[in-house]
Amino acid sequence: MAQTSGEAMGRRATMWGVVKRNPEMVKAIIAAGLERSAVMVASTMVIQNVKAMVWKESLTEYNAILSMIMNILAMLSGPWFGRFGDRCGRRVAALVFGSCSFLPAWSLIAFGPVFGFDDPRVLWAVSAASVLSAFALSSDTTLVLTNEVTREEDRGLAFGLFQALTSGIAFILCGLPVFLFTMLKVADDAAPLGLKVMPWLAYQALLSVIYFITVMTIRVPPMAAAANASKEEMATEADMESQASETKAREVVKDKPKKRNFAGNAWKALLSSFELAFQSRSLKLLYLTSVAMFFSGDVVYDLGGQYFRDELGYMQGGSTLEQQQMVSVLSTVTPLVFVIPANAFVGHLAQRMGSLRLLQIMIPFAAACTASGAFMALAPYVWMIPVVCLAQNFAGLAHNVPLKHLIAESAPEGRVGEAMGTLGTVGQGVSFLANAAVAASTPVIYKYMTKPLWIFYLLAGLLTFIGGIPIWRLSKMNDEEEEEEEKPDRAKRQAVRTKSPTPSEFDGEIPCVSPWAGNDSNAD
Repeated sequence: MAQTSGEAMGRRATMWGVVKRNPEMVKAIIAAGLERSAVMVASTMVIQNVKAMVWKESLTEYNAILSMIMNILAMLSGPWFGRFGDRCGRRVAALVFGSCSFLPAWSLIAFGPVFGFDDPRVLWAVSAASVLSAFALSSDTTLVLTNEVTREEDRGLAFGLFQALTSGIAFILCGLPVFLFTMLKVADDAAPLGLKVMPWLAYQALLSVIYFITVMTIRVPPMAAAANASKEEMATEADMESQASETKAREVVKDKPKKRNFAGNAWKALLSSFELAFQSRSLKLLYLTSVAMFFSGDVVYDLGGQYFRDELGYMQGGSTLEQQQMVSVLSTVTPLVFVIPANAFVGHLAQRMGSLRLLQIMIPFAAACTASGAFMALAPYVWMIPVVCLAQNFAGLAHNVPLKHLIAESAPEGRVGEAMGTLGTVGQGVSFLANAAVAASTPVIYKYMTKPLWIFYLLAGLLTFIGGIPIWRLSKMNDEEEEEEEKPDRAKRQAVRTKSPTPSEFDGEIPCVSPWAGNDSNAD
């Protein structure tokens, strides 16, 4: 992971210069912002609040169980979908990814007007759609697409711009309208629930259509397409010899229908991806850090909805839709205002300092931000919700910018999508364990304590700090490799300095070199 000339050029790049040189990157980021906005609109204004009103005290437990099921599908589909994007193209993968992401909102549009939006049957239909939306959830499809259409020397800063600009787009298209709608109390409290949520679902459908149109306009560079075609051709040539030896066996069964086993193919892709991780020491250490950060982040994310409502007394019943929406808006929208410049700033630091050095500094900072969520137990006020959520978003900067950039840079050529898919699969597997821990522990801990969820924030902060150990080991390993590479040069320079010419080398005569040697006009 030595610094390349491309990285050195990237560190001198400016944000505006990167944007001007990479117009397709801008389109990919806009598409990612549209996808995020469409998902946030439905989740913030409808899905989260209906869940809280129907499930009440069981919100965290049911959400954790639902997330565990989603994790299983995401784990199986992540590496397979990453390879699908490597082979079939990033645009196709982005279109499939968007279709899956919008399924929960589309199910609300289909079944909500028929049965009622607060009907438990509709909520279970949305939950089933959420499970299906987990397909390709771990593949980071839009980020990989952005990486593909960005010049190599600009990719370090592009990771920071991706996080900053997608947050900015989400704030403009979702956060600001939702915030103004909630604070100005535009909706009539006496209006039916359907009239309150249908405008937001129609807006979500509009954003999803614009997302698909934007993805279709993105042009993947010919060099990337040629590289993918070349890798496919090389793989085909490598397999020709083995295929020839199996011709007779295939001819015997050629009339039988070919069976396609998604689970089997997904399992093979999963094993292949983990084999990729263990082939590289750098990737292995980076994935270990991801495990710690994923686990701590998922725990506090799963608990956040119930933690805030519990501290404010909304879980005991009697809360209104407007109160539930207020919690959702403050926890989702308000932090976006500060995360936008923070992501851009972290991307700039990654260019200047290097992602590895920056990650070493940011992990203790992320641990402190994660643990700070426990302060709401001391100050259970509404204004503490955006403060806690902002701290959690700042904690995620270490993972979203420098860590993902290091994994993309450490991946073998032509397997970036698979490496990022493996990262997502690792995240989904760890999320499964985190959700299982939350689902199993929260009913027990509530029997012995009142409002006990603040404890999880402290434990998550400690785990995030422990996650820095592999990164410090990776930094030491890189220093040792650079020292080994410099040893021959140092030895050669030392030999030149210490070597003294002998008389035999010059036939008994020590030459005196004139400062004008090589100048014919002064050679007499």
